[in-house]
Amino acid sequence: MKSRVDGQFLVDASTGPPGAWRLLFPALAGWVMYALLIHRPEASRWCIAVAFVAGIVTLVGTLRSRHRDGNRSAPTVRSALLVLLTVVILLAARVEMSDTARMHVEFVAAAKQERAIEFQADVVGFPRATAAPAGGASFGMQAMADMHGAAVPVNLWLDGAPDVTFGPGTRVAVRGRPKPAMLGATSAWHITVRSLQVVAPAGGWNATASRLRASLLAAASPVASASLVPGFAVGDTSLVNEDLSADMLETGLTHLTAVSGANCALVVSAGIWLASRLGLGRRARLPIAGLFLLGFVGIVGPDSSVQRAAVMAAVVLISQFAGKRSQALSALGAAVLILLIRDPWEAVQAGFALSVTATLGILLFSRQFTSGLKRRCRVPGWLATPFALTLAAQLTCGPLLLLLQSGVSIVSVFANVLAAPAAPLGTALGLGATIVLPVAEQAGTCLVYLAAIPARWIEIIAAIGSELPFGRWHWSGGWFGAGALALVEAIGVMLVAVITRQLSRGTWETGKRRLPWGEVQRLPVAAKRISVLLGATSAGIALTMIGVAPVASKIGIPQDWAIVSCDVGQGDATLLRDPERPDFVMLVDTGDDEHLLQQCLKRFGVSRIDQLVLTHDDRDHVGALDAVAGITETVIIAPANADDGEDRALVKSLRAHGLTPVIVRQGDTGGAVPGGNSGLWWKALAPAQGVVPKDTNAASIVMSVSIQGQRILMLADTGKDEQKSMLAAGLDVSSDIVKIAHHGSKDQYLTLYEQVGAGAAFVSVGSKNRYGHPNQELLSALQKMGMQTWRTDDLGTVVFVLEVQGLRGFHMKGRGASVRLP
Repeated sequence: MKSRVDGQFLVDASTGPPGAWRLLFPALAGWVMYALLIHRPEASRWCIAVAFVAGIVTLVGTLRSRHRDGNRSAPTVRSALLVLLTVVILLAARVEMSDTARMHVEFVAAAKQERAIEFQADVVGFPRATAAPAGGASFGMQAMADMHGAAVPVNLWLDGAPDVTFGPGTRVAVRGRPKPAMLGATSAWHITVRSLQVVAPAGGWNATASRLRASLLAAASPVASASLVPGFAVGDTSLVNEDLSADMLETGLTHLTAVSGANCALVVSAGIWLASRLGLGRRARLPIAGLFLLGFVGIVGPDSSVQRAAVMAAVVLISQFAGKRSQALSALGAAVLILLIRDPWEAVQAGFALSVTATLGILLFSRQFTSGLKRRCRVPGWLATPFALTLAAQLTCGPLLLLLQSGVSIVSVFANVLAAPAAPLGTALGLGATIVLPVAEQAGTCLVYLAAIPARWIEIIAAIGSELPFGRWHWSGGWFGAGALALVEAIGVMLVAVITRQLSRGTWETGKRRLPWGEVQRLPVAAKRISVLLGATSAGIALTMIGVAPVASKIGIPQDWAIVSCDVGQGDATLLRDPERPDFVMLVDTGDDEHLLQQCLKRFGVSRIDQLVLTHDDRDHVGALDAVAGITETVIIAPANADDGEDRALVKSLRAHGLTPVIVRQGDTGGAVPGGNSGLWWKALAPAQGVVPKDTNAASIVMSVSIQGQRILMLADTGKDEQKSMLAAGLDVSSDIVKIAHHGSKDQYLTLYEQVGAGAAFVSVGSKNRYGHPNQELLSALQKMGMQTWRTDDLGTVVFVLEVQGLRGFHMKGRGASVRLP
């Protein structure tokens, strides 16, 4: 049964959800299921079995209902359920197949034995300068390893820049050491490449695309203010320096330097414009726009981010041509399913989540926001449209952004509006230069210079916006902060809808409202009062998060801390200082999450690091180097190891930051008062002099640190062999507190811990990590030895304070309880 009110159909409750949502809801539900199965792939078979049985039952029930009484309304709900169960079966089967291929036995064996492996691979992405898993600047390439017919997704890491012709379609022979990627990563393995040879170069369009990118980079490199141009055109950010990158991140403009939906939308618009100029009809314009989009994807490369952007642009294109939001929402659901079936691991990628939610926000809210700005705020259309698009995308992406970075950027919306005219112009000129350079170098160079003008405008916006006071408001990150912001936004949208009399789009004239899918009901006056009350509640939550929470977070933090084990996930970052000399601060390792490290430093008032100790070169210990390089005076690193050799990426990165590393070995000392009985000093216990460690873990710097006579043993990522060697050398390892080695792995020599004789131990480890850290048998053994264990995955950041009786520990989760150590 259907009725029409003010040009819109109102659907009776018995008919179930509108058709617009029957595909989108199963797609979103499948997305959630995928995200769960990625972490528990062994459960995929159970999902398939349960969904299959439920589908059979639902199908039989639907057929019986129709046969019995001809009921056509109830099966509508069942049909939506059947779609959902079909999606579950397809996605779970895809996870099962993908996980089997990703965990190939040869890679698993090589990783366990810490040895190199040889294989051939097909490159599927262009090389990008980025941070390698072993730390330091490096070049990464996505590839599919050919393991006897099984395709395994890997990242190939090279110390130097590869040849400019490297790109999708290149067949390479690789020898390198594999390390498992973090759980949920698109690639299953990180390969530190020892040797790489081209078996078959890229041909056809792939070779042409590589040459086009190389010519654009070569032309933009010497041009002032053109560093953003390759980012606009082909998504290459290798020319963007750290300061500009940080400014773009702070002002929410980073998406402009990557291939995003905005770039794809511009290309699509160009195709539509050309088709209209040629006099083609509306139906002919869609395939022309699609061809333009395919050509653009071919130039910038088949990376997953590019494919996401292209698919989401196609969804918006469908919404524009169809003229109905229902078809656009169905297209979005189909797009989500296609992307997830192509690569199930997209389900836990931040880029995928932001692309989907931004597109959903634009489809749901952009027209209403644009209309409201025009009618109620008298904003001209040329300004209302970009402002509404940015606001709609920010509204839906805001909670997800808090999972990546705490704080709410106020300037991002305005910065994007100011950049809106320049970004398409820069992209168009950059793409024009990319196409023209190979055939007319001077004309292409002129286009690069022209593209540098809008690029400079965006640089100015980013620089000014990042320096504005109160540009970013405090808001807690993580799931709690994301949930609080989502609640505030939901209540705010409801309140605005009530005030503007648009809660049901046109039904206020009849005094009725429409449920999302339900019967028509009168809207009681009390609902308005409740909405106002909810609005006040929303404002209260916002004020609490923005104003009260920052002050409250400082309460209970010991100002006289001596040891801080920062919660940086699956990594290490430990602050050390003498409370009587708080101006001298040591940081042992950085972890690999810059945001979490910066958050810890800010919380404990650290703005300068006198000595940065990087115990070894693994990413989970040096990956966040960029966050502290600018405030570091001295850097101490481990010696070279046999696996990596002297040409280390970490050393290159440090020198690029203007830092000269100091290598320490057993017997070396340092600190604020080296060798004294007061203040802070340290002595290196490993690695031994005159020995070349076999790998990065074996090269780990072990330190005995003394703070006012209290001794702390920092074991880094040593294993059983290294710990045995220390005891065999007769070293004094006795301490008051010990940092458990290697995040609490089972590769430990318990006799060493017995010799330590500490009253407490702490371990830095990520919550629900894939490695099973910390090992429960180890924790039980330490407990029997009388050690109280403090772990960051359970307690958050752990703090120790010096007292007359010894050390006292605090933690940052729960109620911040403290326990005096024995």
